Amino acid sequence: CGGQAEVTNRIGHENGEQQERGGVEDELGNEHRPQQRMMKHERSALLDVLQRMTPRAERAGVSSVEARLLNPGQELSQLADLEGQADLVLIDAPCSGSGTLRRNPEARWRLTPDRLNRLTDLQAHVLALGARLVKPGGTLVYAVCSLIAAEGTEQIAAFLEKERDWLAEDLDSLPGRQEGAGRRLSPAHDGTDGFFIARLTRRC
Repeated sequence: CGGQAEVTNRIGHENGEQQERGGVEDELGNEHRPQQRMMKHERSALLDVLQRMTPRAERAGVSSVEARLLNPGQELSQLADLEGQADLVLIDAPCSGSGTLRRNPEARWRLTPDRLNRLTDLQAHVLALGARLVKPGGTLVYAVCSLIAAEGTEQIAAFLEKERDWLAEDLDSLPGRQEGAGRRLSPAHDGTDGFFIARLTRRC
C-alpha cells in the first residue's frame, strides 16, 4: 500500500536480530542484513504465496528465510519453538483495505458489518499470537491499510488493556499524525493510502 514502505523502512532494528514477519518483506529488507533470520507465517493455505516469498526476500537483500504454513487453530503449537524468541514481530494484518479505496473504489461494496467483525476478530487473534513470540525487551509492530478505528486504534487499545506487560512507543519521527497509541497516514493529510501503524515494546 502507498505509504507503507515509507513507514516500515523506519521501524527496523540493528543487524543481528531475529524477526518474525507477518507479510511485508521488501520494505524492511533494506534495513536488515542477510545474516539475519527472517520468518514469515502465512495463515493462507495458498502455497504459491509462500513460493513467491523467497525470491521477493532475496531481491530485498535477505537470504536467510524460513516459511511456515500454519493451520488455523494450531498456530501456537506449530510456533512453540519460537515462543519468546523474537526481537521483532511485524504483523501486516489482514484488514478491510479501506485505506486503498481511492485506488480500489469497488472494495467498499465488499465490506459489510459482518465481514468487518470477522476481520477484527482475526486481527486480535493474530496480534495475540504474534505477541507470544516476542522476547522481553522485544518489539511488536502492527500495521493495517485501513482508516477504520476498529482495525487500528481500537484494536491496539484493546490489546494494551488486556496485555499489561506491553508499552506503546513514541512514533513522532514517522510521517502521519498521532492517533491513539499509533500513527495514522491518510490520503488527505499525507498523500498516501490510508494506513495505521503501532509499535509496542514488551517489558523486560
